[in-house]
Amino acid sequence: MTRGLLLAALCGLTACQRHAPETATADRVHYLVGDAWHAGANWFYPRETFDLHATCVATVGRFHDGQVLADGVVFHTGLLTGGHQTLQLPSVVQVTNLLNGRRITLRLDDRGPADPARGLELSPEAARLLGASGPTPVAIDEDSGWSQALARRLGGGDGTLAAAPVGVVSVESLPPPGSALPTAVTEAATAARPDDSATAYPDRPPPGPVQMPVGPVAYVIDGGSFSDRRYAVNFAQRIGGRFTGSGGRRPSFEVIAGPYARLDEAEAALDLARRVGLTGARLTVEQ
Repeated sequence: MTRGLLLAALCGLTACQRHAPETATADRVHYLVGDAWHAGANWFYPRETFDLHATCVATVGRFHDGQVLADGVVFHTGLLTGGHQTLQLPSVVQVTNLLNGRRITLRLDDRGPADPARGLELSPEAARLLGASGPTPVAIDEDSGWSQALARRLGGGDGTLAAAPVGVVSVESLPPPGSALPTAVTEAATAARPDDSATAYPDRPPPGPVQMPVGPVAYVIDGGSFSDRRYAVNFAQRIGGRFTGSGGRRPSFEVIAGPYARLDEAEAALDLARRVGLTGARLTVEQ
């Protein structure tokens, strides 16, 4: 057997083999936070967050019928869904297209996008409702109640428990020896538990859309924060940006570059920030 044929045979049996993406026909939905993951040199660190408010650039993802998303949902054409790099799954967010003001309510079921210059992945149907045909500046506002209801329903979440019953207890004087003790009388109502029912919080929320005000947008690079002013000064100079913040008992200095009127300018600035060592730099949007 020639060397080429031998290598081909070994590749067919081992790591050279390409595996097709997982497909299925029925949902196997589960709660997911997950481990850190990376795409090339870019690392992302999922965490449980129920109050996310952020801006970013969204992209239209490549989904296909039968694709199993990160939380077990099976994708089909027309499904309104999306992906986020770090949020627990599933999560419910309001997404606003900052160019035209369209806002939809969206359940996120997948991880992505892998590109650090993009912060949200949209299914084709979500992109259609938002009027987004390509990279689009958006605002993301998490629906805390909805996200926590889904988390608890699937066995995850922050573990918050309803408050213990609170009441005013009145007890009569003790009876003679040998008699039964009196029963305490609770006068106040039991504190209400969160309503996690499918009636209050359906598994998949109605999308909208609704129309919001529109204004000019600009792109800004968030280079991260430092407790040492010297590092902030150094990185700000290297990316042609600036730093804000102050010292004190808990010093914090933010490195920022921009604003940029054009997305391609902001993407070039983000690339520079990552090259000089700001590996957690993010592309954000101001309006």
